[in-house]
Amino acid sequence: MMLDTWVLDSYAVLALLQGEPGAEDVLKQIEAAQQGKSRVLMTWVNVGEVLYTIGCRTEPKRRMLREQTTPAEENPAGVASSVIYLKR
Repeated sequence: MMLDTWVLDSYAVLALLQGEPGAEDVLKQIEAAQQGKSRVLMTWVNVGEVLYTIGCRTEPKRRMLREQTTPAEENPAGVASSVIYLKR
């Protein structure tokens, strides 16, 4: 039996965590996956975006993460990157 597969993005998870419109739909999919009726996936990039967004909203010190972004012109590979350090 093939299961339906749902891929969540950061907006879906943030809607769920913040009780925004669409949260009930996301919760239904997660519950179905917990019952083995479907699969729910999420990329690590989106997981990081959720953690970053929540961190910036809940702890002002984490707002400094925005200042740790390396502009593309300073990056030898020519790709913008950011370093995220979360201290417990």
